[in-house]
Amino acid sequence: MKRHFWARTERSRQVVVMLIGAAMLWETVVRVLAVREFILPPPSKVLADFLSAPKYFFTETFFTVLTTLSGFAMAVVLGVGFAIGIVYSRFLDRTLYTLLVALNAVPKVALAPLFVIWLGIGLASKIALSFMLVAVLIFFTVYTGIRQVDRKLVERVITLGGGRGTLLREVYMPSVTAWVLGNLKVAVGFAFTGAVV
Repeated sequence: MKRHFWARTERSRQVVVMLIGAAMLWETVVRVLAVREFILPPPSKVLADFLSAPKYFFTETFFTVLTTLSGFAMAVVLGVGFAIGIVYSRFLDRTLYTLLVALNAVPKVALAPLFVIWLGIGLASKIALSFMLVAVLIFFTVYTGIRQVDRKLVERVITLGGGRGTLLREVYMPSVTAWVLGNLKVAVGFAFTGAVV
C-alpha cells in the first residue's frame, strides 16, 4: 500500500515537471520567435487573462463540453441505428452504406466551413461537426462488429426460432459492445476535435 502511494506520488511529480517544462518551452519559443499574441499567446498571457475573467473561461468551457457531449450522444445513437438498419435492410445496404463509405473518405474537418455557412457560427454548426466526426466512426465500428459475428451462431439462433429481435438482443449487441467500448475513447477525442475546430 505504501509502495503504491509513493509510485503514484512519483508519477504525479513527473507529470507536474513535464507540464512546467512544456509551459516554459512554449513561453520561450513564443518570445524568441516574436509570435503575435492572437496567433499563439504565451502561457503568461493565458494565465493573466484567466485570472482577470475566470467566469468567461468557465462559461466557454461549459459550452465546449455541451457541444462535445451533444454531438457524441447523437452520433452514437444514429451510428448504431444506421449500422443495425443496414445489416437488416438490403435497400439501406445498397444506398446508405455506399454514401457512408464515400463520406468516410472525405476529411471531415474540411466540412467545417460548410457547416458554418449552412448552420451559422453558433452551437448548431459545432454540434454538427462533432456529430459527423463521431457518427462515421461509430457506424463502421458497429457494422464491422456485426459482420464479424459467427454465422453459425446466427444460423443456430434462427433454427431455434429466434427472430430479428432475439438476434439483436442476444447475439449482435453483446458482440458489438466490445467493439464500441474499444473505440469510445477515440470517439470522444473526435467529438472534442469537432467542437473546437
